[in-house]
Amino acid sequence: MHCSRTIWSAFWVMACLAREAGAGAASMTASAIASRQRLPPAYVSKILAQLSRAGFVRGARGPHGGYRLTRPPEGISLADIAAVFESGRPRLRCPLGNQTADGATGCPLHAPLHSVTKRWDRFLRETSLTVPATHPTTVR
Repeated sequence: MHCSRTIWSAFWVMACLAREAGAGAASMTASAIASRQRLPPAYVSKILAQLSRAGFVRGARGPHGGYRLTRPPEGISLADIAAVFESGRPRLRCPLGNQTADGATGCPLHAPLHSVTKRWDRFLRETSLTVPATHPTTVR
């Protein structure tokens, strides 16, 4: 249920690339993305490297280099992006300390939290990159 700062930042990095692609830009440098999103350049570079290894972006060097999406934004869900950065840890922990809330713990919060998590997962799966790309935003 929880999205880390890195996952949120990756959403906005990808949205920035999607906006630029929609505006006809061929590619965008990591430093330009960092400046636009008000993120540290090294942090954006690390995010882009992971997205590149996962096949979502392609980078090119040189005077006309930069990063671009490898497929149309409508074909990339927020869940696709989040999956690149998830660490394999349980995403939902029992707030009462009864192991993790994804198992049968007897926790009175388990069922409601599981329901919220399922809705959140569905939202991420059903929301394409075109949605955040239509809103010029910066990470604060």
